[in-house]
Amino acid sequence: MSKVVSTKQQLEKLVALMEENPQFSRGICTKVQAATQWEGFALELNCLGPPTRPAAKWMKVWADMKSKTKKKLSQNKAEYRATGGGTNRLQGFSNTEESIIGILEFNACINPPGAEFGLDISGDVEPQLSAPPNPTPHPQAENLRKVKWSFILRLTSLQHAKSGQLKNATRQRG
Repeated sequence: MSKVVSTKQQLEKLVALMEENPQFSRGICTKVQAATQWEGFALELNCLGPPTRPAAKWMKVWADMKSKTKKKLSQNKAEYRATGGGTNRLQGFSNTEESIIGILEFNACINPPGAEFGLDISGDVEPQLSAPPNPTPHPQAENLRKVKWSFILRLTSLQHAKSGQLKNATRQRG
């Protein structure tokens, strides 16, 4: 069995039909609606010339196109995250693939909007860090500060005393 290759015209028409029916292209419909819609699409696509296919085969073509585009987009994202070294392996997208990405909103799937590490990273909003809701210090924090300072004062006084003792000891020997 030989592989049947669709023409560029047919593929562009398939993408155009999906752009006209974005809910259908995402699979948001009943099985009955999908069957009748695919029959209509098959008629339009088969009118563009050989190869001709039944509706089920055109469904498979659309699924393959979506899968190939999503895989390419995912590989590009992995390449962006690479640590460097070696050649650039980013893959370009054809106009048809760009349209598929737009129709199915694959960018939102691969790079979801929303909070990342507690910051809002949506396009229009600049991330802002907010102050804690209650800026009053913990009751024990003041005690810890006092203990810390008393320790530092004792340590410095001990260091001064030792340095003074060393100076006195060297004067007595000399």
